[in-house]
Amino acid sequence: MADVRRRLDELRDVTRRAAEWIQGNCARDERNLFLHNLVAAALPYLDVAARESEGPTQVLAFCTRSIFELELRAHHLLHVPDGLEGWKAEFLRDSIEILEGLLTLRQPESESHAKVLEVELQRLRTLGTAHGVKSDGKLLGAGDLARAVGRRDEYVGMFKLYSKLVHPTAYSVNKPATDVQGGDVRNVLLVQLQLYAWSLLGRVGAAAGIPDELMAQK
Repeated sequence: MADVRRRLDELRDVTRRAAEWIQGNCARDERNLFLHNLVAAALPYLDVAARESEGPTQVLAFCTRSIFELELRAHHLLHVPDGLEGWKAEFLRDSIEILEGLLTLRQPESESHAKVLEVELQRLRTLGTAHGVKSDGKLLGAGDLARAVGRRDEYVGMFKLYSKLVHPTAYSVNKPATDVQGGDVRNVLLVQLQLYAWSLLGRVGAAAGIPDELMAQK
């Protein structure tokens, strides 16, 4: 496990260098911004996985599934014609839905804060209309992304494992802890996490032109 933690630390360092390189060397356009964000978003999960490599498998499953989704999103964004536009639209919809959710909690004593949220909500809707970004429509889940890039079987096979552990399912709640936290499950999660993280770096690195020497483990 000490070797696993070392490899995860190195992977995190490569990921950080890749994000910094994109930020400092690529044109400041939407595509490169989103590529940077996808790589940078992997860092918290790699941090947690390195710290919790011998911790609860539920935590490792959460990290592995999240990096899997980031890698799927990068694959979709780079290889599906409308991937970038779809990601932009989802960003707008996510922002709107969060504000709408917060507004359902409004209380008389917080009305002034609710008004601020309403103003921001209207601003986002107006911004979307002005730039032709639709604020309605379906949000693409991991299954949708996997099907769009021809990876449905991989998704069906692995996502079941992640979901059974991430959520308080009958399996994770009732199965003996020795099974849920067992070495086989942990090893699968740790291996898949690293594979997905390297795949994410490979896809984004090739698209952004990141030098190979910067992407190599030291």
